[in-house]
Amino acid sequence: MSNKSVISTLIISIFFTACTDQKEANNQNFTNALNEYVKTGKHQLNCFHVGYNFPLIKNTFNEKSIEKSKQQGFLVESKAQVANTLLTQIKGSNPYGIGWRPPKEQEEKKYTEKTVYNLNSKAKKYYKDGYVCLGKAKINEVISFTEPITISSYKLTNVKFSYTIEDLPNWVNIEDNIKTKNIELYLKDNKWEHKSSSF
Repeated sequence: MSNKSVISTLIISIFFTACTDQKEANNQNFTNALNEYVKTGKHQLNCFHVGYNFPLIKNTFNEKSIEKSKQQGFLVESKAQVANTLLTQIKGSNPYGIGWRPPKEQEEKKYTEKTVYNLNSKAKKYYKDGYVCLGKAKINEVISFTEPITISSYKLTNVKFSYTIEDLPNWVNIEDNIKTKNIELYLKDNKWEHKSSSF
């Protein structure tokens, strides 16, 4: 490529960059803001909720989430002797009324074998505060956004976007790695950004 062609290309590139208004509410500006947000590392886009206070025991409320975490490779299943929760309660106050006692066979059986779920040994180093965070988030596209509104001295919009998580270890099994999320972006210092970026 000749020097004249290189110079012409640079001039055109600079021209279009200058003509792009970073304050406009459009897909390109929001994609830029989302990429900057990912660079801060203050997000949880690459985090998977697995729970607290291990070992976990299935119940009506957590059954689906435990099974999902197990399939993803974060939890392992085993058998364990678990203390009878009812007996633990009885040692303190009696929630069932004065004079009430559990059946004799239940009093004698202080421990019961149950299926429990613990963190996979490989997942432990990625675990913090109920989440396993690993891999890197990559923004795919802005799907939609709301008409910006003015709040105090800022403009605010809600952006829906899709992203994938890359560089996952081979022991992690994520069936659908294309995810969507809604997030709020603010217009500050003449450009759009996520609140955590600099506010």
